Amino acid sequence: MDLSELERDNTGRCRLSSPVPAVCRKEPCVLGVDEAGRGPVLGPMVYAICYCPLPRLADLEALKVAGSNTT
Repeated sequence: MDLSELERDNTGRCRLSSPVPAVCRKEPCVLGVDEAGRGPVLGPMVYAICYCPLPRLADLEALKVAGSNTT
């Protein structure tokens, strides 16, 4: 991933991206999205996406990985 734009100036908007993992082009995957920050009015926001092949979902469950809004 090219971080040069962010390293040059991290005071404004910056979008970083990476390709969809090859495994997710071959088999079904779930997608997790999370955000952190205070929002555009109060401060910066950061968003992240995580892919997980469905056959590996049990691995995440065994590690007790869960979303912050999960009860």
